Amino acid sequence: MTNPNGTTSKLAIPEAKYAAAPAGPCTGPPEADRNDKPPHVRFQTIAAAESQRVCESHLRAIMTADDEFGATMQLLADKGVLDNTIVIFSSDNGYFWGEHSRIEKFMAYDPSVRVPLWIRWPGHFGAGINSTRQVSQLDLLPTLMEAAGATRPAGAPVLDGESLLSPSGRSTMFAEYFLDTANGNTATWKMVRTPTVKYIQTYAPSGTVNFKEYYDLATDPAENINLLKDGNAANDPSASELSALMATLNTLATCAGSACVR
Repeated sequence: MTNPNGTTSKLAIPEAKYAAAPAGPCTGPPEADRNDKPPHVRFQTIAAAESQRVCESHLRAIMTADDEFGATMQLLADKGVLDNTIVIFSSDNGYFWGEHSRIEKFMAYDPSVRVPLWIRWPGHFGAGINSTRQVSQLDLLPTLMEAAGATRPAGAPVLDGESLLSPSGRSTMFAEYFLDTANGNTATWKMVRTPTVKYIQTYAPSGTVNFKEYYDLATDPAENINLLKDGNAANDPSASELSALMATLNTLATCAGSACVR
């Protein structure tokens, strides 16, 4: 459907048996003032009622995915191999349900870049543990290779992640996105995230940095207040911290192998 500002909502189509299943309130809180955000974030404004429609459709469609996942686990159990199988459940991207007055994805904020990760392998991963470890999807291949006892073939590209079967050496996550005119002219951006802060650089088509964002995730987990653009210099990060974040971002943007885990 077409929204008043010309954008298009893409509702999921649930299975018939879940078409009217209770989904409950699921829309995220919109951001009242986005003047501290780059233009490609501000161009879209989605009403709360519409984001509720979107998230309800998603939740109902996911009910079928739950059924299929449950059936897969039951099949492994029926064949007697469940406890000797590593099972990983994840997703390729997150999705906005009204946060920052947006739907869809493409942005550097947590609802878009964070994904679920569930791993089961008795004897190797503890049951019922909700880990705070920072994990990248780049870690899945090294994990599976270690689980299988496989080694990287000679001449194969180096792996940029780390095995989740080993202690973590990562304190900072990196993500990037490149200019895509098919998605509202979403600009190129790169970001680094620690457990407590996030730093984002947006780039002009020439490749120069034209917008910077810094969020204190401890006090502002919703990433509503860009401390570099809130008009209050007193709460800006120190010059040394900002310089260190920039250096880390540039390093992770061009790294290979073990240098990508830091």
